[in-house]
Amino acid sequence: MGAYYVQRTFSDGVRGGISLTYAEMVRPFIFGSNWRRIRVGINFGLNDWRTARAIQSLRFYMGVCCGSVGYLHPSGNTTNYVGHCPLGNNGLYNTTVTTYNVNSGNPYISYTNEGGSFMTKVGPTITAATMGGGGQPSFPMNPGTVQRRCPLILELTKAPTYVTTHVETPQSAGQMAVACTAALFTEYVEASSTAANTPTYGTLVQSGSVNMTTALEVNGPYDTFNLSFGSNCVELEVYEILAIRMN
Repeated sequence: MGAYYVQRTFSDGVRGGISLTYAEMVRPFIFGSNWRRIRVGINFGLNDWRTARAIQSLRFYMGVCCGSVGYLHPSGNTTNYVGHCPLGNNGLYNTTVTTYNVNSGNPYISYTNEGGSFMTKVGPTITAATMGGGGQPSFPMNPGTVQRRCPLILELTKAPTYVTTHVETPQSAGQMAVACTAALFTEYVEASSTAANTPTYGTLVQSGSVNMTTALEVNGPYDTFNLSFGSNCVELEVYEILAIRMN
């Protein structure tokens, strides 16, 4: 269990990436904590190495934390974290059962909750906020007839007493049959939260925004990207990571 290098051939060529099983990665922002609004995203796929069935005990978190050693999972020692749980509705260590969809040779998993949940962690205290107003998150499984990856984008806006969180995820079988290229992924991340629409790939789920009142930099500056994944039967393959300071 851990992380290792992988390669896949997509429609835009051979791409190298990192595969996470029970693992976590952190990357400091080049702009540190000097931001008011940022968009961070990954272009990823899931590698299924078991039979087609419901996937249990899947933990998946993406967000920002304080310091490059501010690990979140499993026990966690970060002093400050705010982010998104794409599969789950009660925050850290949530165990989710997803649905495996065959999709004519281009399988994907889906989750009925609308968009997952937002969460903060300050010391040992976890606060979660269930999202609403979105569609059904869907993520591609490889290998398939077409090798695919899809975007997951988190937008954070700092205010004096809270952080506003917003997420965008894929939402349909049609999207899961298409590989989101590196160029399209960049276009999505660079778009505003109300205009993330590319005809080639389709409109992402636009979630409702949630103000996380426990997300305050007095508990530690948000200067580091954090990605944590754990599953007993699938791997998270990440091919592009991008963080943009909007202002």
